[in-house]
Amino acid sequence: NDIGAIYQDLKEYDKALEYHLQALAIREKADTPQALTTSQVNIGHVYRQTGRYAEAEAILTKALATAESIEVK
Repeated sequence: NDIGAIYQDLKEYDKALEYHLQALAIREKADTPQALTTSQVNIGHVYRQTGRYAEAEAILTKALATAESIEVK
């Protein structure tokens, strides 16, 4: 996840998305809902920054649902 954030700061969005998606897969397997929410939000931000608004909305909606289900603000 941190590697994805670094690439995101460098505006290398393809690499950022690659690493954020890897982090998401790991967090899904580890069953860590709060960390899963963080990955979903990070992916949503990359989608937003690259103009992929429908995809951003979809994953951010999932992030919101995950956060609400575990009562994380």
